[in-house]
Amino acid sequence: MKNNSRIFVLFACVVGLALAGSALAQDLTAKPLRIVVGFAPGGSHDIIARVLGARMGASLNQQPIVDNRTGANGIIAADYVAKAAPDGYTMMLTGMSTLVLNQLVYQKVPYDTLKDFAPVTGVAAVQQIFVAHPGLPVKSLKELADLAKKSPGKLTSA
Repeated sequence: MKNNSRIFVLFACVVGLALAGSALAQDLTAKPLRIVVGFAPGGSHDIIARVLGARMGASLNQQPIVDNRTGANGIIAADYVAKAAPDGYTMMLTGMSTLVLNQLVYQKVPYDTLKDFAPVTGVAAVQQIFVAHPGLPVKSLKELADLAKKSPGKLTSA
């Protein structure tokens, strides 16, 4: 009898999961999917969004629109997405600068990263480097910071 009970419970779980999957399914073709990018077409964010959009389109049977809303280090795009209906049709592909650094650099941004956004997944890792002119007498970032502190207003960066 114990064996039959286990089989019944297993069968009930399988049937329940199968029914739950169809109940949770949603027709994502009701309106266009939008991937908002806060940077210019042709840049790394845009290229990643377009590759990701093509893959999404193949599995969802609907090609997402890549919507470049450039300016203000992604603030314009983030503000647009923060104010969009929370229905899953508007997504944003962005990096740390828009959601984290802007909060630290600008006195006021029109969105709250923690309240207005929900992370979905990471899609890329980007390596960044810091370089200086070889004539500058520094060999590390700490040495550069020390030099900048000793000579305020004499160094520039971009």
